[in-house]
Amino acid sequence: MARPISPPSLKRRPVAQPKLPVIWIYCEGQNTETSYLEGFAAHVNGPVQLKIAGGVGVPMTIVRAALAKRKELAASGTLEHDEIWVVFDEDTHPDRTQAINAAKQNGISVAFSSPCFELWAILHDRDHDAPITSKNAQKLTSHIYPHYDHNNGARLKYGILAGGYEQAVRRAKAMQRKRADELAPMANPYTDVNALTEAIAQKGQPEKVEAARKGAAHRHAKQRPKN
Repeated sequence: MARPISPPSLKRRPVAQPKLPVIWIYCEGQNTETSYLEGFAAHVNGPVQLKIAGGVGVPMTIVRAALAKRKELAASGTLEHDEIWVVFDEDTHPDRTQAINAAKQNGISVAFSSPCFELWAILHDRDHDAPITSKNAQKLTSHIYPHYDHNNGARLKYGILAGGYEQAVRRAKAMQRKRADELAPMANPYTDVNALTEAIAQKGQPEKVEAARKGAAHRHAKQRPKN
């Protein structure tokens, strides 16, 4: 006997959710870069995921980790939707030029600072276009932002820096142009971390960045210490 034909199900099939783009970030520092970028992404709060690995090592080690991730994404077919970044400083690394070239030649984006990431934080508060050591950049960051303690976690709270974000982008771009005009690209002082934050904002909701900036501007002005 033929089996009775079941009526079609009236239940709706679940709609497949689109895959959120992921920005994979490999950092030299354990806390400073990670805390800032996670805070920035939270303010953007858009359809983008950050996957951050901090304290990865020296520049070439960081790039090798990023290249391994790129190979993995290419094999899984998700490379076209995601981005991979490496974040590291000048410090005293002898292989930083080799690392930058290796990254760029293999489709890895680079956010680089000289002497250190803290220069990017300083630009949220003031212009600084004179050579500076990592130690002095960290001391100045502590002076501007008392919550930052290089010897105790070295975390940067983006909510406190947000009021100066637009100025930091403008100052960083001016710095990049000046180093290029001097035929000394990436020489101290230099940072292009703004390229990474702009990539995060473009995949998220840029209006949230603007809202955060306006909401924090008044607090930023009040908290700024006198020189």
